[in-house]
Amino acid sequence: MRQPPTVPPTEKASKSLLLVEDDPALRESLFEHFETRGWHLTAVGTADEAIGLVGRGVLYDVVLTDITMPGRLDGIDLARSILQERPTARVIVMSGYTARAAELKEVVSKGARFLPKPFRLRGLDAVIEGLLDTGSS
Repeated sequence: MRQPPTVPPTEKASKSLLLVEDDPALRESLFEHFETRGWHLTAVGTADEAIGLVGRGVLYDVVLTDITMPGRLDGIDLARSILQERPTARVIVMSGYTARAAELKEVVSKGARFLPKPFRLRGLDAVIEGLLDTGSS
């Protein structure tokens, strides 16, 4: 399967998104969805990769992360780290599992949004538009 390319955010970009999803088919589908809407995208398969980008000071308008994925870190760890550094960051955590409800509740209480899988793209778009309309950065 084709890996979606990484399009780094630029200062002139109106919207940039970091997509963190380990399922290649879903990552590619979401990448194409946002690309057709003019987003500047970076797509990675693990929270470890994402934390490396964020740790280098790369800023995104929205971070969309799965919770469960391989690696040392997961999506909750990523959301927690981002929100600790930037409390106004726009972070969406998505998952079909709620086994870690207490930790999920913690990151949601700090500003992350939860999107249960499966979801419709219109629902995802609505969550993102709601985040962008809040004025957080």
